[in-house]
Amino acid sequence: MSDIIRRFGFICCMLSLLLAFDLQAEEASDPFEGFNRSVYEFNDVVDRNLLEPVARRYSDNMPPPFKKGISNFLDNLLFPRRFVSSLVQFKIGQAFTFLGRFVVNTATGFGGLLEVADSVGLKAPDDEDFGLMLAYYDLPAGPYLVLPFLGPSNFRDAFGRAVDFFLSPTYWLDFAEWDMSTTDRLVYGYNTINVISGRASLLEAVEAGKEASLDFYSFSKSSYYQHRDGLLYDGFPPDDDFDSEFEDEFDDEN
Repeated sequence: MSDIIRRFGFICCMLSLLLAFDLQAEEASDPFEGFNRSVYEFNDVVDRNLLEPVARRYSDNMPPPFKKGISNFLDNLLFPRRFVSSLVQFKIGQAFTFLGRFVVNTATGFGGLLEVADSVGLKAPDDEDFGLMLAYYDLPAGPYLVLPFLGPSNFRDAFGRAVDFFLSPTYWLDFAEWDMSTTDRLVYGYNTINVISGRASLLEAVEAGKEASLDFYSFSKSSYYQHRDGLLYDGFPPDDDFDSEFEDEFDDEN
């Protein structure tokens, strides 16, 4: 319960800070770059010395069917946030696609271990979360923010993450009629495998990004905003105004 109270306090704090900024919705503003780079360096140390080695060992030694099953199971548990976020954005068809996928994969895919919904025509829509829902209603993104352990974000998405917690399996486990030790083991187990599986899925992307970029901090920030824009605009983000102006000037000169 104390964790829930802390989360609620964090949500109120983030919402107050977010509403204080009058910024363009998806502008990659980074007024806290010094702080963000410090957190980034901390995260990088944790990643290089703990997360990446564990994720690489998991990726190298876990049989591919097992890895796929775990990934499917974890993805299936994200249904509540996707369903609710879609409904609040009035994406009714998408919401019921998420519902159908959850029912089919849970009932016939051994609790979500197998991806069955694709085979019956229920293709997965783009991901949804509370941060995207806030963007849909034109709440500004606020400054770029690097969160300890969690990585790239912004004020709006950090607030969204906190709200997403209330739609996560770990939150509802607190209401299960089990003893506290059982609940704690399930929560820690879920969080641990979620982090390891997620980091394993990014091994190649992170390695390629570090090799291709001179400043991985800037690279990860740019990649984050491109990814979020792709989700926000359902895969069709608008052309960047700066790029358009640059191209116009280049054409004029030639």
